[in-house]
Amino acid sequence: MATIVDVKDLSIVFQTEKGVVPAVNHVDFCVNQGESVGIVGESGSGKSTIAFGLFDSVPSPGKIESGEITYNGNLSIRDLEEEKKRQFYWSKISMVFQAAQNTLNPILRIQNQIEDIAKAHRMDKKKAVQKAIELFETMYLDAKRVLKAYPHELSGGMKQRVSIALALLLEPKLVVLDEPTTALDVISQAAVLQILDRVRKEKGISLVFITHDISVIAEIVDRVIVMYAGKIVETGPVQKIITNPSHPYTQGLIASIPPLVGDLQSTHGLQGQPADTLHLPQGCAFASRCRHVLARCHEKQPPTIQIDHQSEVACYLYEEGRSDSA
Repeated sequence: MATIVDVKDLSIVFQTEKGVVPAVNHVDFCVNQGESVGIVGESGSGKSTIAFGLFDSVPSPGKIESGEITYNGNLSIRDLEEEKKRQFYWSKISMVFQAAQNTLNPILRIQNQIEDIAKAHRMDKKKAVQKAIELFETMYLDAKRVLKAYPHELSGGMKQRVSIALALLLEPKLVVLDEPTTALDVISQAAVLQILDRVRKEKGISLVFITHDISVIAEIVDRVIVMYAGKIVETGPVQKIITNPSHPYTQGLIASIPPLVGDLQSTHGLQGQPADTLHLPQGCAFASRCRHVLARCHEKQPPTIQIDHQSEVACYLYEEGRSDSA
């Protein structure tokens, strides 16, 4: 399977009055063509910052400190000139921002916003509107009504679907979605996710979902990347992550998901407080919350260990020849 985006040694920092915060700390991952990937973690884990990094739009006072982002095997995105970069984004990689329905211009009709996108990317306006109509119909929207509407005349679920359609307008190969269902009710969440999954399969595009709730995306992603304190702690196929998580943090995430039926007492939240990314320990950032902590966990950050041909975990528990004890 061809790799559409390959990220190597990506680090993103924020300069604050109290010091430098390593929001994303030397991460490596890739997204394959036609694949759906979920990046999950608690608030502050760095997952949304990765999304901004992929889209080269890290908000101030943040900046990409290091790393390489390669598109389609040979194009270094960070090396593109600004004009070429503007043309690249939305046409090759697009993004649906968190609370995306609020990113629509409130004083322009939807059709005018489509025409503005077409103008910015040197696309014929009539073709852009026709493409949008097709996408709106794919999203189960009344295209004629939506084109004439102002954003405030649409429901939250409709605006979210419009935002997704606009992200697909220039036929990108990868769409990054940051918490795409947060502002929606459960029924609208399911509808939006099902539509995205269908569009992915029909068009062969890749999707990256950024979310704090793995249960929301469990049925539509192929692979999961779990983040904690700016680092990737586990990656693997979604079914493996859900049914047999390896990292103690991932185990805690899964255990904290309440069941639809049955005894709620079987649900266990994560103990302790999230790591302070301004004052990270020299060892594993999760050590102070971990039930299986080893002596070496406090001394040095664990390496990333391959546990099968599809899964990796950054945890000393899976290191061969381990001899120390909790």
